[in-house]
Amino acid sequence: MSLPFTPDEWQILSGELRLREVSQRDKKRSLPAAELSDETTCRLLLDRLTPVIGSPDRAITASLLSKRLAFLATGACLYAMSAYNKGLVLSAENTLIEYGHDGGLWTSCIPLRDIQPVPAPEGVREAWRQNITGTLFAGLLAPLWQTFSRVSGISSHILWENTAVRVYSLYERRMAKMACPSLNPVSDRILTGC
Repeated sequence: MSLPFTPDEWQILSGELRLREVSQRDKKRSLPAAELSDETTCRLLLDRLTPVIGSPDRAITASLLSKRLAFLATGACLYAMSAYNKGLVLSAENTLIEYGHDGGLWTSCIPLRDIQPVPAPEGVREAWRQNITGTLFAGLLAPLWQTFSRVSGISSHILWENTAVRVYSLYERRMAKMACPSLNPVSDRILTGC
Protein backbone atom coordinates (compact mmCIF):
# COMPACT_ATOMS: atom_id res chain seq x y z
CA MET A 1 0.00 0.00 0.00
CA SER A 2 1.30 3.39 -0.97
CA LEU A 3 1.37 6.07 1.70
CA PRO A 4 0.37 9.58 0.63
CA PHE A 5 2.65 12.54 1.13
CA THR A 6 2.69 13.98 4.64
CA PRO A 7 1.46 17.57 5.06
CA ASP A 8 5.07 18.80 5.38
CA GLU A 9 6.14 16.91 2.26
CA TRP A 10 3.16 18.19 0.29
CA GLN A 11 3.87 21.75 1.41
CA ILE A 12 7.31 21.66 -0.21
CA LEU A 13 6.18 19.78 -3.33
CA SER A 14 3.13 21.96 -3.96
CA GLY A 15 4.83 25.16 -2.81
CA GLU A 16 8.21 25.96 -4.29
CA LEU A 17 8.21 22.90 -6.58
CA ARG A 18 4.70 23.70 -7.92
CA LEU A 19 3.23 20.17 -7.99
CA ARG A 20 -0.57 20.08 -8.33
CA GLU A 21 -3.42 17.63 -8.51
CA VAL A 22 -5.09 17.67 -11.92
CA SER A 23 -8.21 19.31 -10.44
CA GLN A 24 -6.06 22.35 -9.52
CA ARG A 25 -4.69 22.93 -13.03
CA ASP A 26 -5.05 26.13 -15.01
CA LYS A 27 -7.77 24.81 -17.32
CA LYS A 28 -7.31 27.56 -19.91
CA ARG A 29 -3.52 27.23 -20.09
CA SER A 30 -2.77 23.53 -19.84
CA LEU A 31 -2.85 20.43 -21.99
CA PRO A 32 -1.92 16.76 -21.65
CA ALA A 33 1.80 16.20 -22.17
CA ALA A 34 1.08 13.57 -24.81
CA GLU A 35 -0.72 16.20 -26.91
CA LEU A 36 2.29 18.53 -26.81
CA SER A 37 4.33 15.83 -28.57
CA ASP A 38 2.12 16.41 -31.62
CA GLU A 39 3.99 18.76 -33.98
CA THR A 40 0.95 20.85 -34.93
CA THR A 41 -0.11 21.30 -31.31
CA CYS A 42 3.45 22.14 -30.27
CA ARG A 43 3.91 24.66 -33.10
CA LEU A 44 0.63 26.39 -32.22
CA LEU A 45 1.55 26.59 -28.53
CA LEU A 46 5.04 27.95 -29.19
CA ASP A 47 3.63 30.55 -31.59
CA ARG A 48 0.99 31.52 -29.03
CA LEU A 49 3.59 31.86 -26.26
CA THR A 50 6.19 33.78 -28.28
CA PRO A 51 4.59 37.24 -27.88
CA VAL A 52 3.36 36.47 -24.35
CA ILE A 53 6.88 35.87 -23.04
CA GLY A 54 8.47 38.49 -25.29
CA SER A 55 10.56 36.00 -27.21
CA PRO A 56 11.98 36.96 -30.63
CA ASP A 57 11.23 33.61 -32.27
CA ARG A 58 9.92 30.06 -31.90
CA ALA A 59 13.36 28.57 -31.11
CA ILE A 60 13.92 30.90 -28.15
CA THR A 61 10.37 30.21 -26.97
CA ALA A 62 11.06 26.46 -27.12
CA SER A 63 14.24 26.96 -25.11
CA LEU A 64 12.53 29.08 -22.46
CA LEU A 65 9.56 26.71 -22.17
CA SER A 66 11.92 23.73 -21.91
CA LYS A 67 13.68 25.42 -18.99
CA ARG A 68 10.38 25.90 -17.20
CA LEU A 69 9.14 22.38 -17.91
CA ALA A 70 12.48 20.89 -16.86
CA PHE A 71 12.34 22.80 -13.56
CA LEU A 72 8.76 21.69 -12.87
CA ALA A 73 9.10 18.05 -13.92
CA THR A 74 12.53 17.25 -12.51
CA GLY A 75 12.07 19.31 -9.36
CA ALA A 76 8.96 17.56 -8.08
CA CYS A 77 9.91 14.09 -9.30
CA LEU A 78 13.54 13.97 -8.20
CA TYR A 79 12.93 15.79 -4.92
CA ALA A 80 10.16 13.37 -3.91
CA MET A 81 12.35 10.43 -4.87
CA SER A 82 15.53 11.64 -3.15
CA ALA A 83 14.13 13.41 -0.09
CA TYR A 84 11.09 11.27 0.72
CA ASN A 85 11.84 7.93 -0.93
CA LYS A 86 8.55 8.29 -2.82
CA GLY A 87 8.19 8.17 -6.57
CA LEU A 88 6.00 10.30 -8.78
CA VAL A 89 4.94 8.96 -12.16
CA LEU A 90 5.69 11.77 -14.60
CA SER A 91 4.65 9.97 -17.76
CA ALA A 92 3.20 11.57 -20.89
CA GLU A 93 -0.16 10.05 -19.96
CA ASN A 94 -0.15 11.17 -16.31
CA THR A 95 1.31 14.68 -16.72
CA LEU A 96 -0.32 17.89 -17.85
CA ILE A 97 1.72 20.79 -19.16
CA GLU A 98 0.83 24.24 -17.92
CA TYR A 99 2.18 27.28 -19.69
CA GLY A 100 0.87 30.24 -17.69
CA HIS A 101 3.04 33.34 -17.91
CA ASP A 102 1.78 36.55 -16.30
CA GLY A 103 3.45 39.88 -15.65
CA GLY A 104 6.76 38.70 -17.04
CA LEU A 105 6.91 35.57 -14.87
CA TRP A 106 6.06 31.92 -15.32
CA THR A 107 3.05 31.03 -13.17
CA SER A 108 2.74 27.46 -14.38
CA CYS A 109 2.62 24.35 -12.22
CA ILE A 110 3.01 20.62 -12.92
CA PRO A 111 -0.40 18.91 -12.56
CA LEU A 112 -0.61 15.11 -12.41
CA ARG A 113 -3.69 12.95 -12.97
CA ASP A 114 -2.51 10.41 -10.38
CA ILE A 115 -0.51 12.02 -7.62
CA GLN A 116 -0.31 8.96 -5.38
CA PRO A 117 3.37 8.34 -4.59
CA VAL A 118 5.03 5.03 -5.36
CA PRO A 119 7.26 3.99 -2.43
CA ALA A 120 10.65 2.39 -2.98
CA PRO A 121 10.31 -1.35 -2.40
CA GLU A 122 12.70 -2.93 0.09
CA GLY A 123 15.83 -4.28 -1.53
CA VAL A 124 15.13 -3.07 -5.08
CA ARG A 125 15.54 0.69 -4.79
CA GLU A 126 17.90 0.87 -7.77
CA ALA A 127 15.34 -0.72 -10.13
CA TRP A 128 12.61 1.51 -8.68
CA ARG A 129 14.79 4.61 -9.16
CA GLN A 130 15.59 3.63 -12.74
CA ASN A 131 11.89 3.16 -13.46
CA ILE A 132 10.96 6.57 -11.99
CA THR A 133 13.78 8.43 -13.76
CA GLY A 134 13.31 6.49 -17.01
CA THR A 135 9.65 7.46 -17.10
CA LEU A 136 10.56 11.10 -16.44
CA PHE A 137 13.44 11.48 -18.88
CA ALA A 138 12.79 8.91 -21.63
CA GLY A 139 9.02 8.76 -21.37
CA LEU A 140 8.10 12.42 -20.79
CA LEU A 141 10.93 14.81 -21.61
CA ALA A 142 12.62 13.05 -24.56
CA PRO A 143 9.50 13.06 -26.78
CA LEU A 144 8.79 16.69 -25.87
CA TRP A 145 12.34 17.82 -26.62
CA GLN A 146 12.32 15.94 -29.94
CA THR A 147 9.12 17.70 -30.94
CA PHE A 148 10.37 21.09 -29.72
CA SER A 149 13.51 20.60 -31.82
CA ARG A 150 11.62 19.58 -34.96
CA VAL A 151 9.11 22.43 -34.89
CA SER A 152 11.44 25.22 -33.73
CA GLY A 153 14.80 24.28 -35.20
CA ILE A 154 16.54 24.47 -31.84
CA SER A 155 19.10 21.75 -31.19
CA SER A 156 17.92 19.02 -28.85
CA HIS A 157 21.35 19.31 -27.20
CA ILE A 158 20.39 22.79 -25.98
CA LEU A 159 17.12 21.46 -24.57
CA TRP A 160 18.93 18.67 -22.72
CA GLU A 161 21.53 21.15 -21.46
CA ASN A 162 18.67 23.26 -20.09
CA THR A 163 17.39 20.14 -18.33
CA ALA A 164 20.81 19.25 -16.92
CA VAL A 165 21.19 22.75 -15.46
CA ARG A 166 17.84 22.38 -13.68
CA VAL A 167 18.76 18.96 -12.26
CA TYR A 168 22.16 20.22 -11.13
CA SER A 169 20.53 23.21 -9.46
CA LEU A 170 18.04 20.98 -7.67
CA TYR A 171 20.75 18.83 -6.12
CA GLU A 172 23.30 21.60 -5.63
CA ARG A 173 20.97 24.15 -4.05
CA ARG A 174 17.84 22.53 -2.65
CA MET A 175 19.06 19.09 -1.66
CA ALA A 176 22.40 20.28 -0.32
CA LYS A 177 20.51 22.32 2.30
CA MET A 178 18.85 19.20 3.64
CA ALA A 179 20.52 17.50 6.59
CA CYS A 180 20.03 14.05 5.11
CA PRO A 181 23.13 11.83 4.80
CA SER A 182 21.27 9.34 2.59
CA LEU A 183 21.17 11.96 -0.17
CA ASN A 184 24.92 12.45 -0.31
CA PRO A 185 25.67 9.41 -2.53
CA VAL A 186 22.80 10.34 -4.87
CA SER A 187 23.76 13.98 -5.20
CA ASP A 188 27.45 13.11 -5.50
CA ARG A 189 26.73 10.76 -8.42
CA ILE A 190 24.57 13.34 -10.17
CA LEU A 191 26.95 16.24 -9.61
CA THR A 192 30.10 14.34 -10.58
CA GLY A 193 28.60 12.14 -13.26
CA CYS A 194 29.85 8.99 -11.51
